[in-house]
Amino acid sequence: MLTIKTEDKFTVQVTTKALSQNGTSAPQVTFKAQFKFIGQAEFDQLLEDVRAEEMGNSDVVETYLVGLSDINDSEGNEVPFESAKKYIMGHPVYCGATARCFIEHLSGAKQGNSKRRRGA
Repeated sequence: MLTIKTEDKFTVQVTTKALSQNGTSAPQVTFKAQFKFIGQAEFDQLLEDVRAEEMGNSDVVETYLVGLSDINDSEGNEVPFESAKKYIMGHPVYCGATARCFIEHLSGAKQGNSKRRRGA
């Protein structure tokens, strides 16, 4: 059954490898990213812009990211949104993973509705 919802935001868990200081293998990290929901027409335009390289990962994150959680400082305190967003956007690994999760969530990739396969 399809239940019609009027969503304006959604949250996804981002999982990626942690940045390594010395180039060695790093453990995975996870955090939650909240995005504003967009309709199909805007999503189609976003995909077109990404494919045409008119919009990159940092543009996607800057435009659609509205919240972050599970990001702590070295003392274990949660980092405020704007500081966490600046940190995410300053690191290609984290920025790319965040943008990818946004696009995959809206395209249905995580639900198994996409024929796209990594590495294919």
